[in-house]
Amino acid sequence: MRNLKELKLDMDSVNRETNGQKLGLYNLQPTFFNFHFKRDSVRMPKELVKFSRYRDSIAEAKKKDTSVHIPHTMPFSTAHFQGLKIKVPKTIQEKDKKIADSLYQAKRSVTEIATALSRARMVKNQLQSNNANLDNYAHEYRVFQIQWHKILANSIACIAMFLIGAPLGAIIKKGGLGVPVLASILFFILFYVLSLTGDKWALAETVPVVVGTWMANAVLFSVGFVFLRQARADARLFDADFYNVVIDKLKTRWRRTFGLKPKAA
Repeated sequence: MRNLKELKLDMDSVNRETNGQKLGLYNLQPTFFNFHFKRDSVRMPKELVKFSRYRDSIAEAKKKDTSVHIPHTMPFSTAHFQGLKIKVPKTIQEKDKKIADSLYQAKRSVTEIATALSRARMVKNQLQSNNANLDNYAHEYRVFQIQWHKILANSIACIAMFLIGAPLGAIIKKGGLGVPVLASILFFILFYVLSLTGDKWALAETVPVVVGTWMANAVLFSVGFVFLRQARADARLFDADFYNVVIDKLKTRWRRTFGLKPKAA
C-alpha cells in the first residue's frame, strides 16, 4: 500500500502526462487544416501556458548542461542555390486574377471530396484518441486522490468511533455491556456502507472526491457530538419511557391545536 508521499508523486506524474497530452493537441491544431482556418487558433489556458514554460525551461537547462554531449550537425551551405534564379513578378496581371478566380469556381472532383473526407476522419480519430487518453488519466488521478484522502479519513474515523462509543456507556442504562457494543457495531456498519458509497460516487464523478471520502466521517462526527451532548446532560436517549413521554406530549399538543377532546379511559 502506498503512503501519502508516493500517492502525491503519482498524482503529480499523472497531472504532467495530462498537461503534456493537452499541450501536444494544441500544438498539432495548425496541422488539422491545409488552407482554411490555418491561422485560426484557440487561446491556450493559463495552466497549459505555465506548463509549457516549465517544460521549455527544463529543456533549456538540459541544453546548457555541459555534461550532456550534443553531436555536431552538418554545416548548412547555400552555395548550390546560388545558380538558381527565380523571377518573381512585381505586379499581378489580369490573367493571373482570372486563373486564381477559376480555382474557386471550378467544380469539386470526386478525388478532392474523398481526400477531404479522409482528412476529416483522420482528425476526428486523433481527437477521439486524445480524449480517451485524457479520460484514462483523469480516472487514474481520481483513484490516487481517493486513496490519498482515504488514508487520512480512516485515521480520523477512530476519533469519530470513540465519540460514539464512549457516550453510549453513559446513555444506555440497561443491558450491561452488550447493548453499547451492539450499537457501536451498527454504527461501524453504517460507516462502512457510507464509506463505500462515497468512494463509488467520487470515482463516478457524481460528487467531488473530498465530499465522497469524508462523508462517512462527517455523519459519524455529527452523531458523536449529539451523543456526547446527551451524555453530559444525562439524557435517557435509549430508554423506552423517554420516547413514551415525548409521544404523549406530541399527542397533547396535537389535540390542543385542533381542538380535539381526549378519549375517555
